[in-house]
Amino acid sequence: MNLQQIHYLVALDEHRHFAKAAEACCVTQPTLTMQLKKLEEEIGFQIFDRSKRPIEPTEHGRIVVEKAKRIWNELSQLRAWVSEERNRLEGYYRVGVIPTLAPYLLPRFLKEWSSRYPEAFFEIQEMTTGRIIEGLRSGELDWALAVTPLNEADLREVPVFYEPFLLYLPANSLLLAKKEITLDDLAEQRLLLLQEGHCFREQALRLCGQAHRERPAVFELSAGSIETLKNMVKEGLGYTLVPYLSVLHEAGAPVRPIQGVDAVREVSLIVHRSFIKEQLLASIHALLRSLVPDSLKEAKAYRKVEWR
Repeated sequence: MNLQQIHYLVALDEHRHFAKAAEACCVTQPTLTMQLKKLEEEIGFQIFDRSKRPIEPTEHGRIVVEKAKRIWNELSQLRAWVSEERNRLEGYYRVGVIPTLAPYLLPRFLKEWSSRYPEAFFEIQEMTTGRIIEGLRSGELDWALAVTPLNEADLREVPVFYEPFLLYLPANSLLLAKKEITLDDLAEQRLLLLQEGHCFREQALRLCGQAHRERPAVFELSAGSIETLKNMVKEGLGYTLVPYLSVLHEAGAPVRPIQGVDAVREVSLIVHRSFIKEQLLASIHALLRSLVPDSLKEAKAYRKVEWR
């Protein structure tokens, strides 16, 4: 017995006519008749007495029909609950955001969200990508913002925007005279990186690693934030890579693109594949998209981004 057959049973009991029941179920009469016959063969007795007009359940058929009605009503209630949950915004949600994104996007997002949807409460933590993956799998997190793709089959990624990486240089650097800087230009410069565990560190090494040369160590830095790196650069201790949003409102920021390098990261909303709050996800996605420049909303449009 399957749910389709249960649906047909309930419809037949309601209409007591094969053609009308088939029309109510949006199927042909032969299809409904064939499915009922299969069910009767499976359980070993006739459910409806076809010799009567209108048809009516047999003695044992009445018991089957009553149980089928209860199952169908429960299923209808379940569908209604799922539909309500999918469209419900209110609730308490645990959120993970990578540290290289949180300071530059969360303040504006939370200000707008709280004024539009005060019924939804977010408990937010800055986390590395590895911890976010673990949190979504364990149920510790409901949704997250991180760089994708993660290539995790049990997680769903919804791209939000595409953020360029820019070189952040000392204000007196001669390289600022160039509109675009090549990796060869960076060969004699010290690359400052975030501590291990940050995906941004790995991205910076992939982009600039071929230009990076070991220099005599006068200090060891395990920076935990982009702002720490920027302040080190301002003191002339090297250069670093920064995400575009981190300098969007920094007037006269000493940044330049890297010539010939598609330096961009995809930022996505991430949830477990069991997450059902579609309206919540859509509302978060729409608000986040409204907070970033149009030039970041398409995968290749980031090349149009202007630097100061």
